[in-house]
Amino acid sequence: MRARQRGLLAAGVGRRSGAPKKNYIPDEVVFRTKPQIALELVDRALAHGVRVQAWTFDEGYGGKPEFLGELSARQQRYVAEVPRNFSAWLKAPRVVTRPYHRGRRGRGRTVPRLASGSRRARRVDALLAIQRLHQQYGHIQEVIIQNFRAKPAIPMANAPEPDTDELLRTIAVARLLLRDMNIQAPPNLTEKHYERLLQGGIDDWGGVSPLTPDYINPEAPWPHLAELKRRTEAAGQQLRQRLPVYPEFVSGVVDRGGLLAGRLLAASDDHGYARAA
Repeated sequence: MRARQRGLLAAGVGRRSGAPKKNYIPDEVVFRTKPQIALELVDRALAHGVRVQAWTFDEGYGGKPEFLGELSARQQRYVAEVPRNFSAWLKAPRVVTRPYHRGRRGRGRTVPRLASGSRRARRVDALLAIQRLHQQYGHIQEVIIQNFRAKPAIPMANAPEPDTDELLRTIAVARLLLRDMNIQAPPNLTEKHYERLLQGGIDDWGGVSPLTPDYINPEAPWPHLAELKRRTEAAGQQLRQRLPVYPEFVSGVVDRGGLLAGRLLAASDDHGYARAA
C-alpha cells in the first residue's frame, strides 16, 4: 500500500513575497502522515465498494500499532512487514516469511510478516516458522514472549489480558519447539511470582534497568535488581548481565573485525557476558 503527497502545486498558486522560487506548501494544506493518508484511501475504496482479501504494506505502516488498530476496527485483514525491533504478543498470528538470499546486493533481511485474523492455534505455526528460519540461518538472538497489557488510548484498550497460566503454556511450548534458542519474557508484566516464568522455560529477563523505565508499559516498573537476583537464584538459576549481543553471537561479530568488534571485545568477558566494572 503506497500513498504519496506530491510536491507539485497548481500553476495558479502564487509565491510568498521574498520566498524562494521553488514551490511551497500553502497554509490551507493540512499536514497528514502516510498512515493517515493510507487510511483515507482505504475508506475511499470501501465507500466505492472495493473489497480485498487483505491489505499488504511495508514496515513504514506495519510498525505503527495505531494504524493496524484502525484497520482492525474497520474489520480489514492485512499482511504487514514489521521492523526488526517490533515487539508484539503472539496472540495467534499467521506468519509468512520471505527468504533471505546470501550474496544478494543490498541489505539482507529475513522479515517476519504478521497476518491478522488468525486463530489461536496458529501460535504454534508462528513458533515453527521462527524455528525453521533459525535452523537455516542461525541469526535469531532471542524470541520474546510478552503478555499483552491493556491500557487507555490504545486500539486494544478493552481487549482481555492473558493470565499467567496462558503465558506459561506459551513459554513451555516455545521451549519445546525452539530447544536451545534464547527465550525472553519480561518480569514486570507478571505481577506476582514472576519467577515462575523460569520454570516455564525462559532464560532471559530482557532489558531490566535501574535507570530507564519500560517505555512500552511505563505503568509496570521493573523489579529491583537485588530482588530479581534473589528470586532467580531461589528458582535454581544464576543472574548474569549480558550485552545487547548475546554471548553465543559475540565471536561471530568479533571475527568480522572493525569498530564494533573492538568495542565488543572491550565490553565482554571470556564467556561473552558483560565485563565486570
